[in-house]
Amino acid sequence: MPNILIVEDSAEFKHVYIQLFSMYNIHVTVVSTGKGLDAIIEAAKPDLILLDIYLGHEDGRDICKAIKLAQKAIPVIMVSISSGLKAKSVACGADDYIKKPFDIKHLLGKVNKWTQNSPD
Repeated sequence: MPNILIVEDSAEFKHVYIQLFSMYNIHVTVVSTGKGLDAIIEAAKPDLILLDIYLGHEDGRDICKAIKLAQKAIPVIMVSISSGLKAKSVACGADDYIKKPFDIKHLLGKVNKWTQNSPD
């Protein structure tokens, strides 16, 4: 069973993620900010991180850079409602990018792609 850490400040999207992934037996840990993320990553041991680019007063691209410095092996998919951020997401070290609102099959395909080697 894949284990995903979701960093998302929107209550609506958090709810969507939780409901969607529970239907596919994917375990999720959901947080609203990047604060204390090192300890959360250490405790949750995620196979994948879904990271919103705009988190209130935080920039997910800066959080992604910090994650990649400490945890290069964990894939990070940046998620944003804004268009044209794929190149900027890749530039900060993200492994992939998804635009909101997303197609559920597209999201699940990306999750499967990046967690295919994770232990069940």
